[in-house]
Amino acid sequence: MNTVVSYFFTEKDSIVRLVEYAWNTMKDGDSISELYKYNEEYFNQYFKNQAKHKSEVHPGWKQKMTTWENDSINIFHFILSHDEPERTRVIIRFK
Repeated sequence: MNTVVSYFFTEKDSIVRLVEYAWNTMKDGDSISELYKYNEEYFNQYFKNQAKHKSEVHPGWKQKMTTWENDSINIFHFILSHDEPERTRVIIRFK
């Protein structure tokens, strides 16, 4: 599984405002679907299952998005599929 982590901060005060984790399917059999489920269970526990779900279906691809929010952070969780799930991302945005 290929993992990328990105951090975004404000230049003025160097405070991290957003963290993005992205995982892409590799040919070694790792399951993006299982990682997506694990992440969703983790955030459901943290936020006491206050998730909002949205799905998009387009010719050739589909995406599922789950979001959580509290007073200090927003979490956006995506899974992108063509024939098979190929990529999942978690975006953590600090308020």
